[in-house]
Amino acid sequence: MANPIKRMLLLLGLISVVSGCVSQKITEELVLGVGSTYTSNHIELTPTQVTIYGRSTPIPAGTKTVRIDRRVENGAGTVALQFDGQTPTIYRIKSDTIVQ
Repeated sequence: MANPIKRMLLLLGLISVVSGCVSQKITEELVLGVGSTYTSNHIELTPTQVTIYGRSTPIPAGTKTVRIDRRVENGAGTVALQFDGQTPTIYRIKSDTIVQ
């Protein structure tokens, strides 16, 4: 039963093995209500702030939703942070660190 699960993960691109090294690809889009708490790899949401790769951003008063769109592969990529449909702030990620 484990083989179909491994095959499905590989097909989804979540984990792939290339030349003997493990490649990690994270693609997620989150829309969270303010007041909720969420913790994931390098992202933490509390009722008052969002922390992305070590950089904290306070949630503006009156905000109802926080949208986080993360596209990172092997520690490099982008994370977009958006409050209530406003223009998103884009963070460029390199070596699991914000380089902006």
